[in-house]
Amino acid sequence: MLKTLRHISLFKELTEEQLQCLPQGIEVWLNPGEMLFNQGDPPEYFYIVFEGAVQIYREVGNRELILATYDTGTFFGEVPLLAGTLHLASGQAVDRSHVYCLKEEDFWQMLTICPSLRKQVLGYMANRMQELQMLSQQREKQRDLSLNQQEK
Repeated sequence: MLKTLRHISLFKELTEEQLQCLPQGIEVWLNPGEMLFNQGDPPEYFYIVFEGAVQIYREVGNRELILATYDTGTFFGEVPLLAGTLHLASGQAVDRSHVYCLKEEDFWQMLTICPSLRKQVLGYMANRMQELQMLSQQREKQRDLSLNQQEK
């Protein structure tokens, strides 16, 4: 597992000693279409994709809005953990996927042990929050345009 983490960009800068100090997570193998978590679930894990891809989508009305796809070497799940919110979207395997799951308390321990990781994770969270905000603004504009067209 440590050998695999060494290939993930988030952990590349860590010393061997820092890697050894990281809390142990669990490994999950998902088949295509299998759910990792559902919109509205409480967050329990921080996720790292060892292999495959996980699509994040949000149900809006009777439509699915794809927010992101995380593939090999990427991580996600920090937003609801850090914000203290429920999952705002669902996570589903796109293809056969191998995902490393770090429990919430271990995620916090990891951030405490490694300030460099904390900085990176917080930076990614800020970017993802901006992306979500821009996506939301785009949807509002589209809805307003649609309403204006219906009124004409």
